[in-house]
Amino acid sequence: MVASSQTGLIESRVKVLTWNLWWRFGPWEARSAAIIATLKDIDADIICLQEVWDDGSRNFAKELAKALGFHFVYAPGAKPNGIFMGNAILSRWPILRSEIADLYEPKGAEESRVVIFAEVDGPRGKIPVFCTHLHWQMHHSHIRQKQVADLTRFVDRMRPWKFSPVLCGDFTLTRNPKKFAC
Repeated sequence: MVASSQTGLIESRVKVLTWNLWWRFGPWEARSAAIIATLKDIDADIICLQEVWDDGSRNFAKELAKALGFHFVYAPGAKPNGIFMGNAILSRWPILRSEIADLYEPKGAEESRVVIFAEVDGPRGKIPVFCTHLHWQMHHSHIRQKQVADLTRFVDRMRPWKFSPVLCGDFTLTRNPKKFAC
């Protein structure tokens, strides 16, 4: 932080990271140590994660928060193969309150998408942080549109706040930017 002699204001920065951890696909046990090392190296103040697993006895968000010395909140979503895949917010500063909301899911989709909110007690005041992961299939834009409508209503409901909200997530806009236009 650097004081400005002209305005008397103190400049502050908040470093935010968002990352889809890719659930337990691939060599997830080997990736765990690399994820922790990467998060330590990046040294973000607030971390929003998607596809964070919880198998009932272990919660990867909790393990990451402990390794970093951070506070955390976790929102379970889909449950492929009996293991939750959800969203998490980790913060170096205390989390004053949190809330979870379901996003639109058509019958039979079995996606269980959610958004999690955390009010972080930052050094200059409360920081509203949201983390989500929208439906992933490319031909389901109509589902994502309804999820975005749910998301915006939820963000609006969490008011009031002094600072602009931070919205992070995996929005699955496109996997091939040459083929799809956003």
